Amino acid sequence: MILAMTAVCGAAYAESSTPGLKGLQEAGGEGYGEPFTDSAADDTGRITGIEGLEPFTAYELDEIAPGTSEKVAECIIDGDYGSDTVNRSCTIESLDHDLIIEAADEDIVILLDDLTLDNTITVRKTTKRVIFFIKGTFTCGGNSRGILYDNMGGGSIVRYNDTFPVRFYSEKGANMTINGNCTFCGYFRAPELTLECRSEGAFEVEYISEMCEGFDSMIKCRPMIIGAAIVGKIEYAEGNEAFILSAKSTIFDEYIPPVRYGDANCDRVLDLADAIFIMQAMANPDRYTLTSDGRTNADTNGDGVTVNDALAIQQHLLGLDKK
Repeated sequence: MILAMTAVCGAAYAESSTPGLKGLQEAGGEGYGEPFTDSAADDTGRITGIEGLEPFTAYELDEIAPGTSEKVAECIIDGDYGSDTVNRSCTIESLDHDLIIEAADEDIVILLDDLTLDNTITVRKTTKRVIFFIKGTFTCGGNSRGILYDNMGGGSIVRYNDTFPVRFYSEKGANMTINGNCTFCGYFRAPELTLECRSEGAFEVEYISEMCEGFDSMIKCRPMIIGAAIVGKIEYAEGNEAFILSAKSTIFDEYIPPVRYGDANCDRVLDLADAIFIMQAMANPDRYTLTSDGRTNADTNGDGVTVNDALAIQQHLLGLDKK
């Protein structure tokens, strides 16, 4: 029903051990979301996603940009690192205090090298990219609140088309575990990463989703990820209701209009006209034709466009799906 899908737009819920990822959220791997197909991979086997866009995965540091390995080796952050800021590419091997990352003049890469993070990393607002590369095992917990963007915190309002200049890549076979009360702000482009989520989220945010936009309600949750994730495998305990919250229509750099469930006539409003249009398209397809976007929007439950979708829209508008 539409209400259930509205909630899914803001958070993936554990139902039958499989999160319901659809629309704004993206995840790969066995049993989670839509698995990647061979047609989505280039001749190296790396996922390219949309034709014309650069691949969004990197298995080796230097596949992000030539010379990255040398850059991150020039600055090592460990127990002897005294500053609370860094503004260049570096390797974090250990961290005994909170750290602020400032990318002022150029994109920077932060190598997380078999790291156990017990402190908080904050990326200051920037027009440049901050790219985290996960090597080996990355565990976050303890006193850490995760990797946050600028002044993101409790009570923040997140909209579905908000963006962050933060990216997470990983080498093949890497593992990431989120414990405690941690949140990560950014986009995971790591279809070879195993992601285990045990966190309760660092803070509660208010999320205006693609369905809530135009309504009086907002979703409140404590997400572990504010952004979107394409990873190889996701594991999380039932009860972690706010696993992932998407703050952008896609994880790609080019804007693609988001799916608006139920908006069959693509007028950006969910109303009775959408239910009527679905019925008309079913009864007289020669006269009433759903566009490609309209057909995607009209398929409210993923089984193709049927009269049940029109019924689900009507039930939502009447509030019957809330009972």
